[in-house]
Amino acid sequence: MITTLANLKKLNIIKTIFVVSLVAMFVSLLCQVLITNNLALKSNELNELSAKKQDLEKQIAVLEFEDSSLSSLSGIETKAKKLGFVKMIDGIIAIKNPSTAAAY
Repeated sequence: MITTLANLKKLNIIKTIFVVSLVAMFVSLLCQVLITNNLALKSNELNELSAKKQDLEKQIAVLEFEDSSLSSLSGIETKAKKLGFVKMIDGIIAIKNPSTAAAY
């Protein structure tokens, strides 16, 4: 009787350990699936953000080129000619302070 009772206790302990092991295995599998899913979503988001970054870098390059071409002296001179500006012949006359201008 003692040996069978001891065997039953051992058998119950083994069953309990087996059930706990199965539960732990299923929980770990579930965690692995969730983590893998999150990583896949983050990877897609990272790819989208990387594509947006490349697009913005291209736009910045185009705008920098436009800025350099519009601010170049030859570009400004061409626009000035189209607007009817002519080259200066005489020098620039400095306007003096109005209070002292009458003294001259």
